[in-house]
Amino acid sequence: MVELKMVKNSLFTPIVFLVLFNTYTIHSGETTIGGHFKLTLYDYSIGERIFTDSTGAVQKADGARSAGISISRFTLLAMREIKEIFTILVQPNFEVATGATPRLEKSIGEDYSPGGPKFTGWHKAFMRIMIPYPLLLEISGGVIFPRFTMDYGAELFFEDEYNGSIFAISSCLGEMSATGIEIYRTFELGFASIPTYIYILNGEGNMFHDNNDLPEGMIHIEPEMGPFRLFGSFLVGKYDDDSEKNVFRWSGGGSITMGPVELRSEYAGGKWEKSICNSAQSDAEPHGFYTKLFYQFASWGKIMAHYNYVKYNFIGPCTNGLPGEMVYSTITPGFQINVFDCLSIQLQGDIAAWKMKNTERNTKDKLEFYRYFLGLRATF
Repeated sequence: MVELKMVKNSLFTPIVFLVLFNTYTIHSGETTIGGHFKLTLYDYSIGERIFTDSTGAVQKADGARSAGISISRFTLLAMREIKEIFTILVQPNFEVATGATPRLEKSIGEDYSPGGPKFTGWHKAFMRIMIPYPLLLEISGGVIFPRFTMDYGAELFFEDEYNGSIFAISSCLGEMSATGIEIYRTFELGFASIPTYIYILNGEGNMFHDNNDLPEGMIHIEPEMGPFRLFGSFLVGKYDDDSEKNVFRWSGGGSITMGPVELRSEYAGGKWEKSICNSAQSDAEPHGFYTKLFYQFASWGKIMAHYNYVKYNFIGPCTNGLPGEMVYSTITPGFQINVFDCLSIQLQGDIAAWKMKNTERNTKDKLEFYRYFLGLRATF
């Protein structure tokens, strides 16, 4: 009963906020109301798990799992612009945990404890001010999506495929969400355009407040030269409560578009000093990359070939991991049909080989599986 009340309260707050926001700003005629959602029509996984148990014996488990129809994600958007100088934007996010995603230390078909729809937080919630010539700056403050990687920060994966890859959604690699300040400007050099972003971020604590006295700083650039586009980021800060341990994160990549063909790839890595819980207090040093190839065969459809690889020298969170190793290798072909400008059908498959070694327990776990999706993505 208490849990149900908490869910109702979490849903009530953003809905009431949007209604009030909507009522006031639509009257002024200066507001955009929209959103997007993803509807899962089919989700099926089949695979094999090989692992060692607590006695050291090798075990094998085959399994399959099918998830029902569900709205996997629903994000609302309300944005108000005042004289093209000041903007307020809020995006509450709702998600449904179907429990269908395979994971290490679980056999395909095991109960993953699916949950119902819930408010998962503010996707974005910020104020932005435009500073005119000669500075030509955009300054935003609030809950922002730092463009640490393009796949996650610029939300390209949302357009590319139905589910984000391990690389994209890893908080140690592609993913980054934070409260802070973003300063943006584009520099024109004649032969190239260089969009540049400077960030001052809360850091490794809760999204809405920091866990120490020092903010994190990050720079991101996206040089564009004709069909070529490069992107890179570098972040530095402290991640522990005592402001003593450093964190460094970096990413780099590029894309090229030639007619109906597009190739995009990114690499990301990081270093969390002395964050692994062993006698040596080793550094957590995750790294990974992805490569995506697209072919737009018609105005209404395109195909995708996607490979992503992730490796951790620890188990668990990058700020407090256990000794061991996790490796994720996934091939994802995909097919997308644009029914309307705002509605797409997405068909996607995963061919995955994931493994984990727990040094502390002296156990190993390997999961190989195939997963097939069919879903709808709508933007309004």
